[in-house]
Amino acid sequence: MAYSPGRVGCFMEYEEGQGRHWKRKSMLRIYYSNVVTEDSRYDYPFLWLKHNYSGGLESLHYVTSRNKGYTLFLNNTWYRANIGVCARDMSAIVHSIRQFWP
Repeated sequence: MAYSPGRVGCFMEYEEGQGRHWKRKSMLRIYYSNVVTEDSRYDYPFLWLKHNYSGGLESLHYVTSRNKGYTLFLNNTWYRANIGVCARDMSAIVHSIRQFWP
C-alpha cells in the first residue's frame, strides 16, 4: 500500500504557498523554523508537528532552546495559554495548523 500524504501533504503545500517551508524529520514528524543560519540550517525556535499515519495531529511543540519548549497541542487538547503567551511569534502558523486540524 502506497503512502498518501493526505492532510499533511496538503498542509505543507499550503504553507509553502505562504512562504513557509516545513521540513520532514521522519515519516510522522515535520518541523519549521523562521530562523535560518548562514549555512541554510534551521535554528531555534522550532515548531515540531507529529502526526499519525492517517494524517491526524498527535502533538505540536514549540521549542525555544535545547532544554526548553512548550506544548501547544497534545491528547486532542489545544493549550491556548502557551499559544498566546509563549508562541506569539508563530501565531500565524499555529492558526494555519488549527485550520487543517480543528
